[in-house]
Amino acid sequence: MAYCNQTLAGIQLDCTNSLGGIKTVYIANYGDVTAVELGEDGMITGITLSGSATFQGYQFRKQTGSMTSTLNVDEQAGINYVSTELSLVFTKMETAKRLEMTALAKAQLAVIVEDSNNKYWYLGYDDYVSASAGSANTGQSKGDSNNYGLTLRDESETFPYEVAASVIETLGLA
Repeated sequence: MAYCNQTLAGIQLDCTNSLGGIKTVYIANYGDVTAVELGEDGMITGITLSGSATFQGYQFRKQTGSMTSTLNVDEQAGINYVSTELSLVFTKMETAKRLEMTALAKAQLAVIVEDSNNKYWYLGYDDYVSASAGSANTGQSKGDSNNYGLTLRDESETFPYEVAASVIETLGLA
């Protein structure tokens, strides 16, 4: 009988602070990313963009964005992949934001997510990231949020790769 053996290393208890939420999202057209280098340690150690292409920054109010990765396993079918949903809320409906939401909804994307622990995560390693849902909300009462919501989805062979801080500096995102 054959088994799928893996090298296991264990996980030690980490007593340091671990904050939830995300701070900033950087997005580029997937076709503008010409290379993504994965180091031996499993971190992304290089990202190359074509020509003058850049990652654009998307900022939003704190506690309005999240990234959730879900491992999907079907033992019978031999399926094992990770789907990651990136949910973003941009306050105040206005034309410039509507146009940007429309462009993001139609594009094939590569995404870098900065979390609240100052770690960066790459979406789009195996295939492009795309929009899976969106909304525009005026709110009902004066105290309600007026906003656009956008959900981006990545499907990959593994959980998102961490991007080395040196890559972020090289891309001019830090």
